[in-house]
Amino acid sequence: MSNDMVVISPVVPGGNPDPSMMPSGGASGGSIVGGPPPQAQLAIDFQSGNYYNRALTALSKILKSTKFEVEKQKNAIIFLRDCIFLNKCMVEQPNNGTYIAQGWNSKQRLDMRLDQGIPTLGNNPYAIISALNNYLTGNGRGMSIDISTLALQFLKPNDIPGFNERMNSTGRPGQHNMTFSFPYNTAGTNVFMPYILGNITLQLDGVFTRNASGSWGFNGVIRAQVPDLYNFNASTHRSKTNEDLTTFGRWLGERFNGVPFEIQINGQTPVNF
Repeated sequence: MSNDMVVISPVVPGGNPDPSMMPSGGASGGSIVGGPPPQAQLAIDFQSGNYYNRALTALSKILKSTKFEVEKQKNAIIFLRDCIFLNKCMVEQPNNGTYIAQGWNSKQRLDMRLDQGIPTLGNNPYAIISALNNYLTGNGRGMSIDISTLALQFLKPNDIPGFNERMNSTGRPGQHNMTFSFPYNTAGTNVFMPYILGNITLQLDGVFTRNASGSWGFNGVIRAQVPDLYNFNASTHRSKTNEDLTTFGRWLGERFNGVPFEIQINGQTPVNF
């Protein structure tokens, strides 16, 4: 593919998607008898990921069905728009369900173009589709996530290839600077990032202290060594996928040209062993 190819973002059609792809309670989250009020119901549906799973499964069935092409494209593009909008809301106010539910019923969501998604990926399922949308409509625009999303503070020495070997070979008492890189599968500490990042390279920097008694301690930080290159069609890229996402991605790939882009992993995570 030529580097100077410009991808034209498809126009988002008006109206609602197929009823099977609507959030719980419909477009405005109508309340269920005995259940939470409408906005709370919408917030639960979005924040729990139930809407994402249900809508993606429904869309996959539509794309495999005998429906007319225009109907398939309408549902696919509306789903892209709604996911990039929900990712935006959850990045802006991740724990504010009211903000997310109100945003869903806003004109801002309905008017949003596919090339208007924010460049930040949040810790939510809609980030998966936001990354895919950026591949299709971003013309190589970079995106970013915060390294805290990966929850690397929960790593143990045994989770870091080469750490124990390096520690055991450093027997002299005192403080020793350590720097080394290691491969990391994001499926180890995050539910959503394996669909986006997959396997990345991390760098560990810190001070290893060996005491005269033989005990030891380590204080340092972990950061991403290089940006991750996102290419939906690369078979070795992501460490995780599922049938519905593959169906959606393949269908889009047959109709639109994508441009690979870099995902910057910002920040660093303190680690203490």
